[in-house]
Amino acid sequence: MLYYLSVTRLIEKYLFTHFYMPIHCTQIKHHNETMASVLRYQLFLSLVILFLSLWKSALNNTVSLQRALPFSPSANAVIITYLPLWALIMLGIYALTSVLVRVATFEDCSDAGVELGREIEEAKLRLEKRGFEF
Repeated sequence: MLYYLSVTRLIEKYLFTHFYMPIHCTQIKHHNETMASVLRYQLFLSLVILFLSLWKSALNNTVSLQRALPFSPSANAVIITYLPLWALIMLGIYALTSVLVRVATFEDCSDAGVELGREIEEAKLRLEKRGFEF
């Protein structure tokens, strides 16, 4: 029974940390304990719901918002109507920029390359013993 509980805790900890990607990773002490930290998908969904509710409110009150925004009424209507599209484009630009920055600052690990080459040679030797030819 003790082995089962420890394996269950390890599986839950692995699933919790690797698939739900918590913002604040807390160690799970018991399998019945509730996880109090906010998960990334929960944060993302709450922000999307907040944005969409504000956008829907802005669509319903375009007349009162036209006085508050400094653009012409037709430009205000276009801005408010296509706000989710602009947000999606900005999110794409942010994602592309963050990927490019991560690739540009990626560090080379020469030791890992040597280790990978050694593991490939070991795998070839094991496969040759089983009858494969390279």
